[in-house]
Amino acid sequence: MKRMWIFVVVTILSAFITGCGEGDAVTIRTENRLNISKISLGMTRPEVLELMGDKSARTSFGKNAVTVTNPYRSELRQANGQNYEVLYYYTHQDQKDWPGKRFKILERELTPVVLKEDKVIGWGNKFLSDLR
Repeated sequence: MKRMWIFVVVTILSAFITGCGEGDAVTIRTENRLNISKISLGMTRPEVLELMGDKSARTSFGKNAVTVTNPYRSELRQANGQNYEVLYYYTHQDQKDWPGKRFKILERELTPVVLKEDKVIGWGNKFLSDLR
């Protein structure tokens, strides 16, 4: 009877942790950190997209949920009279997310990859802030 009770508790806890955890978002985040280290100056946009992949994962914390995509988001930017495209990849977890708190991916959890004329000219938050 005691073994049955332990089995039930472990099963319920496993289901709860899986349902409330990050699941594949952790894999995406880890792979993104690894793959960003392989980016080099001059890579084309299609090469970056192929290297980084196009995975996605739906992550939920209690009633809150977010979909992590690759890239997580992108934007067009102007600086010094030039046009740039910035691809943002989810690479860090910098917060504690609890079921009662609204979960979202924060800017500081993303790594930007900056392209000019469809070629990589730099990456990282320092590079992006220096570009402004």
